[in-house]
Amino acid sequence: MDVETALRQMPKAELHLHLEGAVDAATFASLAAKHKLELPPHEEVADLYQYDSLADFLLIY
Repeated sequence: MDVETALRQMPKAELHLHLEGAVDAATFASLAAKHKLELPPHEEVADLYQYDSLADFLLIY
């Protein structure tokens, strides 16, 4: 077996993941409530997922 084939067949793993992009708003709200975590003030939890720039995103998190 050549190196390329061996590498393609090896299991892969995620090395870097931002959880705020991996969990939907409903799950986020449910987990926060379950663990009695206070969320930043917003009309709706879904608002936490609305941003126009990196600066807006960083203000939320």
